[in-house]
Amino acid sequence: CVTRDKQGRGACPARPLPAQALEDFAVDRIREATTGPAGRALAADVGAAIRAKVDREREDLAIERRGLPTRIAGVGAEKARLARNLQRTRNAASRAALEDQIGHLADEQAVREQRLAAIDARLATLDAAQFEADWIAAALRDFGSLWEAMTPENRIRLVRAVVDRVEVDEETGRGRYYVDCVK
Repeated sequence: CVTRDKQGRGACPARPLPAQALEDFAVDRIREATTGPAGRALAADVGAAIRAKVDREREDLAIERRGLPTRIAGVGAEKARLARNLQRTRNAASRAALEDQIGHLADEQAVREQRLAAIDARLATLDAAQFEADWIAAALRDFGSLWEAMTPENRIRLVRAVVDRVEVDEETGRGRYYVDCVK
């Protein structure tokens, strides 16, 4: 219980639940969903959904990235032009105004360069997500035979990729799980 974790035992009336029972519940639901022809279709759907999401984000980032180098170069050229004007200017007020403009342009250039670096980093992460989508689809396709052979780390990786959350009704003791395959 998150409330219990944050505010102490007395803040949450729910009783603690055994982690193994929750894991078994989630794994049983995954096993049921991946059995037979429907399971093969599910694995393909999951892989396709993740790939589609990755492709959409990659496309959006590529569009944004395309214009950044030109804008960064334009800001750099404007800074250079203002710096040349600054060298020729003797008036103190004009010099202060030029220095202020150069400072703003330097800030703008830094922001754009940081955004370019962030986009490049995210694109690299999306390449890893594409690989992860293929791995998840293959693991779901062969879930029945692979689960027992998986390392604990890969079990966690697969369940976290497929199951968004598990909720348990305190009164009935019945669980519900929520799948989110396109994180």
